[in-house]
Amino acid sequence: MRSAHLLAKYSLAPSGAAAVVVSKKVAKTAVSRNRIRRSLYRELSRSLPPHAHLVLLVQKNVSDYSADIATLCSKLS
Repeated sequence: MRSAHLLAKYSLAPSGAAAVVVSKKVAKTAVSRNRIRRSLYRELSRSLPPHAHLVLLVQKNVSDYSADIATLCSKLS
C-alpha cells in the first residue's frame, strides 16, 4: 500500500509488529533518520492493528506523518 509519503508492506499475523526504514536519500544524517523513525513508531503505537506485521518505507521527509499512518492503518483494519 502507498500513501503520499510512505510505502507499507504488510502481512496478517496473530500478533502485531512494525519496522520503519528510512534511507539516506530521505535524510542524510543518522540523527534525522532516527528522529523520523521515533516519530513513526510513536504514531504506530497508537494506531497499529493488532493482527498486522508492517514494514514502513519512508519516501519523503515531512514534519507530520499522522495522516499517512491513519490512512494506512484504516486500510489494514
